[in-house]
Amino acid sequence: MRRLVAIMACFWMVGLVHSTSVFADVPLPANIKSGVQCYESLNYKCAVSRLSRAWSDHQADRVPLTRAHQLLLQERLAFAHASLGNGADAEKAFERCLALREDYSLDRAVISPKIYRHYASALERHILSSLGDLLPPSFEPKAVTPSYASRGLLALE
Repeated sequence: MRRLVAIMACFWMVGLVHSTSVFADVPLPANIKSGVQCYESLNYKCAVSRLSRAWSDHQADRVPLTRAHQLLLQERLAFAHASLGNGADAEKAFERCLALREDYSLDRAVISPKIYRHYASALERHILSSLGDLLPPSFEPKAVTPSYASRGLLALE
């Protein structure tokens, strides 16, 4: 019983630390807050409209945003775009998430496959663009079809 209470206390402390993250110090701007509320109420068109406007305001230097707020904005924007079937826009938003935080990731077990598919495409492009500087200029990836011999269908003598 004491062990169970100790475990529960640990989970409570972790939750407390997590809930008092970056957002506790800097209040969420009203335009992002309203976009997130639209998303949470499943009004994805409203979310896309308000979050896109918030991103435009940030890029025009009208509303400065912390890195954490930018990440939240882009993540919810990607989720809303994916929910509406705007795959290309969702992938662009996920690419911005990856640019903001290299270790950004989504848990495949928790996220809808409809959303995760766009995240995976953005992640693949992000990784390939990161490797672009490391590859020689003449490198062209090619699809290779395995031969019968390499698949063990023909006996080699």
